Amino acid sequence: MKKIILSVILILSLTGCSGFQRFDAQEYVQAILDQTFQGDVTGALRVIPGATREELVQQYEQGIAMFVLNNIVSGMPVNEEEITDYIALCKAIFSAMRYQVKEAERISRTEYQVEVVIHPVDVFVNFVAELVKVSEEIRERVEDGEYAGSDEEINLQMQEEFVERSYELLVQAAIDITYGEAVTLTLGVRADEDNVFTVVTEDLSNMIIKILRLDEIQG
Repeated sequence: MKKIILSVILILSLTGCSGFQRFDAQEYVQAILDQTFQGDVTGALRVIPGATREELVQQYEQGIAMFVLNNIVSGMPVNEEEITDYIALCKAIFSAMRYQVKEAERISRTEYQVEVVIHPVDVFVNFVAELVKVSEEIRERVEDGEYAGSDEEINLQMQEEFVERSYELLVQAAIDITYGEAVTLTLGVRADEDNVFTVVTEDLSNMIIKILRLDEIQG
């Protein structure tokens, strides 16, 4: 039985916006969040010089795949088809995220702060709670002798059932999604020595954790 990994891999390799001229931090953050959650790269194409649609879409695809591999199916005996199903499902979940990007505050020539109002969802909290129940059910059935065969065969049966029911549970959690009260977070946007602006990694990671409520999941 696997544990949900709480560490969050950033959904994309952050792409910077170079130069101080005409830099709009609010527009930039909106573009990054739309790429991250919606897979919509229209804004990113507008604010990131030299970026191509193919590159930005690939970043989004890789980010979702990383999230699934590190947070959903890690340690589970899943095949490529099952991973593809989980990726498609997580795309749908991420696209349902609600956030509003507010006007940016200029802190200095190289730094901005942008408030983002998020509405946390209960998908993964409910999913993990149901997984715990399934794990307990399977354990009890093993103790009651409901599985037949060698230890290896029984373990395989348990794993197969757990994988199948895990996907079903995540589908149901996505269907039953509810949104919490609005929470306001602040994302920093800073320029490096080459005058390339990016969202502060820790701030974006924290937003992903908070909007998905991953910090409420234990174990």
